[in-house]
Amino acid sequence: MCRFVAYASWQPQTLIDVMGAPDLTEFVELSRLHSDGWGAAWLPSSDDDSTHWESDAKFLADKGVRLARLRSTLSGRSDPRFADYAGTARGQAGLMHFRWASSGMAVNPANQHPFASFSSGDEAVFAHNGHIGWVPGLTQAGRRQWRSAGMAAPRWQGTTDSERYFWLIRGWHAVGASWPEAVIQTCREIRRLARPCTINSVLMTPQELIVVHAAAGMQPRFSEAELDRVAAAGLPRDHTESYYNVLTRRSPQQVVVASSGLSSQGWEQVPDETMLVIDLATLAVATHTIIGQ
Repeated sequence: MCRFVAYASWQPQTLIDVMGAPDLTEFVELSRLHSDGWGAAWLPSSDDDSTHWESDAKFLADKGVRLARLRSTLSGRSDPRFADYAGTARGQAGLMHFRWASSGMAVNPANQHPFASFSSGDEAVFAHNGHIGWVPGLTQAGRRQWRSAGMAAPRWQGTTDSERYFWLIRGWHAVGASWPEAVIQTCREIRRLARPCTINSVLMTPQELIVVHAAAGMQPRFSEAELDRVAAAGLPRDHTESYYNVLTRRSPQQVVVASSGLSSQGWEQVPDETMLVIDLATLAVATHTIIGQ
């Protein structure tokens, strides 16, 4: 269970520029509860010194990869690097994620979002908001895709269902599906083999931003330990029946998508079982139905 914000813009912007100080302050407060680390990725502008960050940005830049990424196991609310990132990392597109780890999922670097495939010329980053009851059939389906591409399936670096979700998408992409097609096929595979599940997600490449709202009407279920955590931190707005809602705010200059927890002013709900594909070159938004096509 997590929170995210993603954006695409005509002009390179920081997260503060995109959200505005009031909305960003409200969103950062969500990391009081979603406190198991945070991560961000962005498409840097020419004047953004991504090597400023203690991340894999310099390594990636040296390899010709365009996306920058930063991950932390600290709460966004308490990590001074978060404020630094939010005010200075400038990009044409970006993704930010606050993590609330599912029960049994460790808080360590390998499990932090966003996950990434950093193949020069075909890179992508990915974040998930939800839960998948992983079954062997999903592993088998993913391995079939990688074999069909003539490749050995990459090993998982961590233990999360979220990383495996991205792994499935990458398998479909490896056999020739476009990133949006790979996302659609993966969502349908998960729905077929692992119901019920929540698979809200964001995938970003240097060309497009792909946002999935696929909660199937589910609501969060809190374990005893999670209820204790809620009691200590407080339950923010929209964290019951609206927890898995996805919101969007559009203008001629930018498109912003966020998970619930913000005031409704200026935001519209994205229908459930819907995928948005935002073209970073034009800001055109294409809407696709995930189930039933």
